[in-house]
Amino acid sequence: MKKRIAKKKMGNYLWNQSHNPNLCLPKISEIYEDCDGFNHIVSDMKLFHQQFQNGWVLYDASYIREDGHYFCGCMNLMLCPPRSPEEIRKYWKMDSYSQEYIDEQRNLGWWNEQSDRQLEFVKSGGIVCDEQGLPTKEWIALK
Repeated sequence: MKKRIAKKKMGNYLWNQSHNPNLCLPKISEIYEDCDGFNHIVSDMKLFHQQFQNGWVLYDASYIREDGHYFCGCMNLMLCPPRSPEEIRKYWKMDSYSQEYIDEQRNLGWWNEQSDRQLEFVKSGGIVCDEQGLPTKEWIALK
């Protein structure tokens, strides 16, 4: 009876989202994409339930990365599948960044000293991610 009540209340929203091919239901120790441009390992998760009539409904979840930060790519209890290392390297290549673009972003507050270090690292041929798409130790040291 409890499942029927929750399903009736939520409709097919969660079912539709769980069958979206671009999203994945996360599992601990698996790799998923995050909004920082890299893949990360899920090390822990926090589930949030809400009481509804005679039962409980899972309404949100927070996923924690291997470095202790939260995934910011969460949407509707799911995460995006991992990107390939080639896609990540292409994203971080920064070849098309002109000096005018960098100055504009600096004036807006989006470009800082860390961005300068990252740009120099990439231009000098540094490797930003490993074979799984996880950030390298050299890249993490730039922060």
